[in-house]
Amino acid sequence: MRGTGYFPDSNVIALVLNAYGKLQEFDKADAVYLEMHDEGCVFSDE
Repeated sequence: MRGTGYFPDSNVIALVLNAYGKLQEFDKADAVYLEMHDEGCVFSDE
């Protein structure tokens, strides 16, 4: 996502991670979210 210059808002990220979490383990999706948050890809827009 970061490489393409596309920064989705937090609602889109939540939807993607929710869908991913249904397919994979929740912990894995949560780890992806936290990693993105640490890199500054996730931010509060509300």
